[in-house]
Amino acid sequence: MSTAQRIAIVLCGFELSGAEHQALMLARGLVRDHGRSVLVAAFGNGRGAVAERCAELGLPIIRLANAGGRWPWLARMRAYRSLRALRDFRPDVLVPFTLWPNVACALGRKASGARAVLWNQRDEGFFSCYPHAGLVRQAIQAADRLVANSSAGVGWLVGQGAIEGRIAIVVNGCDLKPPFPTRAAARRLLSLPDGLPLVVMIANEALRKDHLTLIQAWASALPALPPGARLLLAGRGEFAAVRSQIAASGLADAIRLLGPREDVPAILAAADLVVHAAHAEGLPNAIIEAMILERPVVGTDVPGLRDALGPHAAGRLVQPGNPAALADAIIAALTAPVAGERLAVAAGWARDTYAADRMVSCFAGLIDQATGG
Repeated sequence: MSTAQRIAIVLCGFELSGAEHQALMLARGLVRDHGRSVLVAAFGNGRGAVAERCAELGLPIIRLANAGGRWPWLARMRAYRSLRALRDFRPDVLVPFTLWPNVACALGRKASGARAVLWNQRDEGFFSCYPHAGLVRQAIQAADRLVANSSAGVGWLVGQGAIEGRIAIVVNGCDLKPPFPTRAAARRLLSLPDGLPLVVMIANEALRKDHLTLIQAWASALPALPPGARLLLAGRGEFAAVRSQIAASGLADAIRLLGPREDVPAILAAADLVVHAAHAEGLPNAIIEAMILERPVVGTDVPGLRDALGPHAAGRLVQPGNPAALADAIIAALTAPVAGERLAVAAGWARDTYAADRMVSCFAGLIDQATGG
């Protein structure tokens, strides 16, 4: 087996969210622990938190011309054209994150000079917005290895014609390290009093996220909670429908929108309960981090959340799109808290399962397999 020394990680853009955080963790680990040369490439204007993090880590970056197009032939041509910009780096392997980079890299690999490409499925795929379904299937078949981070991702790939035996599951890594912020210190950072019940959801605005059901559930739960209970929503997006529903429900004093944040661990540490409402999900990083921080979790019963919670999912998940059931789960979690011993056991399981160095080592092995013939 040959060792792939030069790896190009390809992103949809330079804005930072869950997939990009995983990509940066992988890039850092490949360089630091496996002696590889890594370039981070992304479509778009080259500005954003990812570019700033790469500068801090000493990782070279490159901006790729936008791929895609109205017709399949145009999307294929633009993928090829975009990836020619990687030739000077001479990558052995392309490791894309999210759908558009997956398709572009699989279809345009030869333009980059890379020997192999990994299809890297980071979500459940149900709300994937790529205009050419045929190209997606062709790209999946053209990839040298298929990787998914959850059973939901595997199921979607199989539905697209992939052979399940070709798919490797590599769960997300988590690089949270103690000492963790205390609940009181985290609340001071958010200018929140220590006594009020605090519920948090960390999720960017997206079709698969279900903030609206959570708001309905919160409205139902509030009368049963101590006065001053607060819901914090953090994530990137306009949240126009969310803001409208908050105003219509008269919940402006009980819900706070934080916008995009880079201090997610501190927000989670401030919480009495972490909630994740979704129609579908890959493997949500915030839930993994909440477990490691020993925060109780409730959410909707979709495969990605079941995967994230693993053996600790029992009793924490309710039917998707059911605000009454979610309200009951929130009330139960806040009025009858999970024992600290159970939270500590779940945290130990999550630290082992989602160890960052394990994720990086798995990717390093798959990268080498893809170039080893």
